[in-house]
Amino acid sequence: QSKEFNGRACHKSSDGEMFFGGTNGFNSFYPDRIEPNRNEPPIVITNFELLIEGPNKKGKIEEGKIVLSHKENVFTIEFSALDFSAPSKNMYKHKLEGVDKDWVEGDARKRSITYTNVSPGEHTFRVIGSNKDGTWNKEGETLKIKITPPFWQTWWFRIALGFLIIFAILAIHQMRTKYLRDKLAEQQRVQKILKQSRDEMERARDLAEIRHAENEKLLTAISVIFIAVDSDGMIFQWNKPAEKFFKIYRDDAVKKPFVEVLKGCISQDKLNKIIEKGLEQDKSASKEFEVSVDLKTKGKKGIRLLTSSISPIMDRTGRKLGFLLLAEDITHRKEEEMLRNLSKKLESLGQMASGIAHEIKTPLQYIGHNARFVSDSFHDAVNFYKTVIDSLPEIENSGKKEIAAKINQLVEEYDMEYITEEIPIASEQMIDGVNRVSDIIKAMTEFSHPGRGFKEKADINGLLKSTLVMVQNRIKKSADIQLELSKELPQIACFPAELNQVFLNLLVNALDAIVDTGNWGLIKISTTVERKEVVISISDTGCGIPEENSDDIFNPFFTTKEVGKGTGQGLSLAHNVIIEKHKGKLDFSSRVGEGTTFFIRLPIEGEH
Repeated sequence: QSKEFNGRACHKSSDGEMFFGGTNGFNSFYPDRIEPNRNEPPIVITNFELLIEGPNKKGKIEEGKIVLSHKENVFTIEFSALDFSAPSKNMYKHKLEGVDKDWVEGDARKRSITYTNVSPGEHTFRVIGSNKDGTWNKEGETLKIKITPPFWQTWWFRIALGFLIIFAILAIHQMRTKYLRDKLAEQQRVQKILKQSRDEMERARDLAEIRHAENEKLLTAISVIFIAVDSDGMIFQWNKPAEKFFKIYRDDAVKKPFVEVLKGCISQDKLNKIIEKGLEQDKSASKEFEVSVDLKTKGKKGIRLLTSSISPIMDRTGRKLGFLLLAEDITHRKEEEMLRNLSKKLESLGQMASGIAHEIKTPLQYIGHNARFVSDSFHDAVNFYKTVIDSLPEIENSGKKEIAAKINQLVEEYDMEYITEEIPIASEQMIDGVNRVSDIIKAMTEFSHPGRGFKEKADINGLLKSTLVMVQNRIKKSADIQLELSKELPQIACFPAELNQVFLNLLVNALDAIVDTGNWGLIKISTTVERKEVVISISDTGCGIPEENSDDIFNPFFTTKEVGKGTGQGLSLAHNVIIEKHKGKLDFSSRVGEGTTFFIRLPIEGEH
């Protein structure tokens, strides 16, 4: 039998009766189990005390077990062995199944155990004891305790919670499905918009690519240098001719400052003027102007000449966005123009020299013939004079002393002895002078010969001599001339007039180099044959060529002379004539302060 208790309850079992003792516990004894003759001491549970204060203490007894709520999970159990012969020597072992894993031992001083936070469920408390002799009551005593779980741990709550979770999952699924459908519809709408935008971008990109391709074709079709610069001075267009000329690739030029890209080729002042002219507010296109470009740092030889023009880039409002620089390499054109002008000048000079030589030649022939006639006739006069002188002794012996005296008087009066000695010398000098003038006229005629427009056989030694005649009067004032001309030199196919001009330029440069030293110098001219080439060397003892100028001396318009004294065209012309027209070689060796030697190598077997 059982009934609820508030602080107290009673329970009668088949083995006896259990009484709760006090307000917080119970006393229990089993008189039927006491066996006086038995060695095993009987064990009883003397007290069960809930350690919870307040109105929540609702423990009860049902079906022989103590039933507690989940909040009443802190309690103390007391027990005792009914052996009073030596109670202090009694020993105990107890265990709460589900809480204690092993038996817990204790002596008579510890006859109680307190459990806290016992988990919900059915638990069985077991206790056994021994007397002073160590005899254990192996059956011991048991107490069943049931702790009811909270409502959230009950089966009905879990079932309800399961249904609630399923309902929530279904509701969330429905909401999620609706959300995904709405999101899918939104994505489809966005994708449709994106597709439309993508199609428009594709069309715009195709149109941009078409325009870009057209611009590339246009830029490719432009054969001149094309450079576009924005308002910040940054390059944004750089075509193939610009790459080829400046040896700067497009990727190394675009989006770079115009001045920085070209500062190694064009002077800083010129670049600043181009930027200033290109970005000024004047809307009109500028006139053409020439720009000198030094490409020696780009692996090319020479200073190139560009003719350039600047065109502004304007928007619809008239605001200047930058400028276009168009440039064309006119170096060859200038060289050809220079050669044409020089050829015309030489042709005019040649015609004039040829006319003068022709006009002088005829009277000079008269003088020469008459000088020879006088010289030859004077020999007869001298012979007559000697015959008369030799006849004087005979005249005196014949008794005609007065006639002999008269003849001696005339001879002394006209100093015929001096005349007979000096007139032959004067005649020879006059003939030599006439021959000298004839040689000069011949040299002028050969030097000023305009040529026939094609190669012809010529004697290089003869061309050197005729050229030397033209400048000998200048050279003899500052230097000696040494000729070492090979007698085995063959005639070669060449342009004689143009070679004469080359020799003249080299001789004049050699003389200027000697004059710059202020010392008397030597110009040495030699010719030899080496394999299949005729080698002409012209050396001087002048000031020499500095090493820093050695790569530029054949460049057009390059000169180390003062302004007004040199045009920078002589060696450029020589280079063009020897290399381009004669397929030969032109080089030099030089030491500063010691002199320079130019070497000309011409092929012996050439077309003519």
